[in-house]
Amino acid sequence: MEQDEMDEEVYSTIFNALRHGVRRNILRMLENRELTHTEIAENLGISSSHLTYHLDALSDLVTKTENGYKLSRFGEAAVQMTKTVENPSTPPIKPEDKTRLNNITLVLGISLLVIAAATIELYNLSLQQNQHLSNLGEIVETIATRLTRYEEIDSIIGNSSSIILTRGQELTFDTAWIGETMNPRRFILRFYVPNDNQTLSIETALHKPESFYFPLTIQEGNAYNPIESNTTSEKQHTVLWSMNVTESYDTVKIPLDSGWYTLSWVGPVSVDQDRSVTLHINWGPDEIWEDIDASVWSYCQLRYNGAVTPYLVDTERLFNLQIVCSRDFFDDFMDG
Repeated sequence: MEQDEMDEEVYSTIFNALRHGVRRNILRMLENRELTHTEIAENLGISSSHLTYHLDALSDLVTKTENGYKLSRFGEAAVQMTKTVENPSTPPIKPEDKTRLNNITLVLGISLLVIAAATIELYNLSLQQNQHLSNLGEIVETIATRLTRYEEIDSIIGNSSSIILTRGQELTFDTAWIGETMNPRRFILRFYVPNDNQTLSIETALHKPESFYFPLTIQEGNAYNPIESNTTSEKQHTVLWSMNVTESYDTVKIPLDSGWYTLSWVGPVSVDQDRSVTLHINWGPDEIWEDIDASVWSYCQLRYNGAVTPYLVDTERLFNLQIVCSRDFFDDFMDG
């Protein structure tokens, strides 16, 4: 038999023996020492007859001894072949391949860092964009609210030639005017507050006898407009705030929301259905009424958080002004 044919027969024998998993396990068990028939069967957990069948198939790879079984030369070769197939050796990495692999790993690491940084930047930009849009939404809402208020103000101005937009108003009153034709524009201010949470700031300067005072009054609404009623009796808008001002120099601050108001330096204003205006004056103790020499100067501004707010003023002049005093002296004064 030629060498090639012998090698072919050996390989065929080994391959046929190794086709079964039990037989491969038997060869592994016998690699280091001899084992008896019983030891092999117990380790494999198979019957004696079943083991005999497999040992017969391994007759060229396993040799029977006096004490049991051991590997033949072919069996040892078969075990080595099994190890080679099951645990193939890894070829060593060449230095140039290792350098290339390290470079690739470094590039991938840098790429991942760049991608992560870009993702974080995009996320932050998205948050900033959302916040910016939210802020723009609040600004638009505020502007829309202001536009609505300005439309109301424009409508009020457009419907009356006596209404002006101003940042401040000066008021004066002198008791020497009593008995003369009176101009209520001098000491009564009818104004419109355009927004809520405003403060009416009134700077005052008084000239008056001791114990004399000026009854500063704030009424809701435009007090020159009569309140709707089925009768012609005198009606008065609600007094929102009042104060007897006595200090020579002072600044009075009154919180107000949007709407019409009437400020008077001589007490509440009443109007009946035929638009006759009545003032109810009470200026202090009886003994000073016979010799009255008193005057008030004031400057009114509307403020919000310290800033001046423009507001509307009704400048309509009414000359049919009736003064009602709480002292008989003035009744005699007016008759005389």
